[in-house]
Amino acid sequence: MIRNKIRVLYNKIGAEAIRYIIFGVLTTLVNLGLNALLIRVFGEERYWLWNIISIAASILFAYVTNRKFVFNSRVSGAAAIMLEFAKFVGGRLVTFAIEAGGVPLLVEVFGVRMDLAKYAMQVIVIVVNYVISKLLVFRKKPTDSANTEE
Repeated sequence: MIRNKIRVLYNKIGAEAIRYIIFGVLTTLVNLGLNALLIRVFGEERYWLWNIISIAASILFAYVTNRKFVFNSRVSGAAAIMLEFAKFVGGRLVTFAIEAGGVPLLVEVFGVRMDLAKYAMQVIVIVVNYVISKLLVFRKKPTDSANTEE
């Protein structure tokens, strides 16, 4: 019985982690792809602005996909969804600041190529975003986790 519950919990955590990785990669592609497109169309002179726009777009994409496909949020009602979204955006603002400050720091202070700086910051952002989403935004109520066998 305990062994079965451990296996069910492992499968659930493993599936969630796989979904997070898949949608994290897609979110990263939205971020990097839009950033590259903006630079290609408008030039590198305002790379910091294109960076901010691409981060904002990826935050919106991430909320929708994390809510629906990764953490299977069961929050309902306009007020509850708005609160969940506000917590999500709040968490993302933390990583937004890390990335928005980290890219110029790497480029201008350490002389890292712009594209490599952007990629390096993505690794940090993905890890921190998962921790924030899992522990603060999409927390399951104790009654939700008690029903691991469906």
